[in-house]
Amino acid sequence: MSVTAYQTKKGRRYKAVLYLDGAVVKTKRGFLTKKVARQWEQTETRKRTMKTPTGTSFGFVANGYLDFMQERRQAQTFAYKRTVINRLLEFLGGDFIIEELPDSTIENYLVHLKQAASGKTANRHCKELSILWNWAIRRNHIQKNPWRAAEPFPEEKFIRHVPTLGDILKVREVATDEERDWIDALYYTGARIGEITNLKWDDIDFELNTITLYTRKRKRGNHEPRTLSISPAFREMLERRNQRRTADLVFPTRYGNPQPRSGSFLVGLFSRNCHKAKVSKFTAHGIRHHVATRLKDSRQATSYQIQAFLGHMNHSTTERYLHDLAVDRDVPHLLTLEELEEKGT
Repeated sequence: MSVTAYQTKKGRRYKAVLYLDGAVVKTKRGFLTKKVARQWEQTETRKRTMKTPTGTSFGFVANGYLDFMQERRQAQTFAYKRTVINRLLEFLGGDFIIEELPDSTIENYLVHLKQAASGKTANRHCKELSILWNWAIRRNHIQKNPWRAAEPFPEEKFIRHVPTLGDILKVREVATDEERDWIDALYYTGARIGEITNLKWDDIDFELNTITLYTRKRKRGNHEPRTLSISPAFREMLERRNQRRTADLVFPTRYGNPQPRSGSFLVGLFSRNCHKAKVSKFTAHGIRHHVATRLKDSRQATSYQIQAFLGHMNHSTTERYLHDLAVDRDVPHLLTLEELEEKGT
């Protein structure tokens, strides 16, 4: 193990190098103190010495997997993966030899999740753990993935609540000026809330009348843009905010940072105002569903245009999205009792 200091523009930092059997196995830079660097070395050493004589420790594999994912996935995705692993360890009472996990234990665990939460939760955990086992196979830690043989549980289809235009307008009426701007931004762009929290003034081109939104809803969390035209009403709001801008972000906190997803402002934005407006509760994503439904019902936008507007990578995603939200408004008008009554007279 080795810890060395180096100088940066922001001051002294420390680099830790981990050796095993005389070879460098991992290096990490940027530690603020030597103590923290040494703690990292000790933790990494423990991770890499958890192999047992009879097989591979699940903890050894899981720690390597989480390290790998932390560098490649968003914080929210990483936290979910860690939760899935911790739930399994809690059920089994601690670490175990990964090759010795029997199929019966996997089945019991999935049944436990179904009974404690839902079939959907059990299926999602099974999928996540299968991804972990496949990762371990590619690195020659294990030879097979028993989670792939698990039968999925039936799932109750969730009916999405899509707010009406009237409900959205009522919520706007009781919202503060700042809250109303957020609602309008979500409405005029059909954006995911994360795309608005991270929106910068550099992403808005008033000369070309365009706005560029960035999403990580892509395979491996790639950061990809999409550019939309700005409607007149949305432009008016943006120009007003631009005149009193105090940060690089369009919708910053008072300290100039992005609004935290779990902070009181965004958590209460819709729950608080839906209650005040006396309408059924909906979320920021509910507005996105409303926009998708309204574009489809207008019959003036093709599914490919809707795909581009919503920022779906695959057209099949848009088709499923629209199918789940769709209400057929034509078929009921073909069913009339009046005609039958006239023919019977």
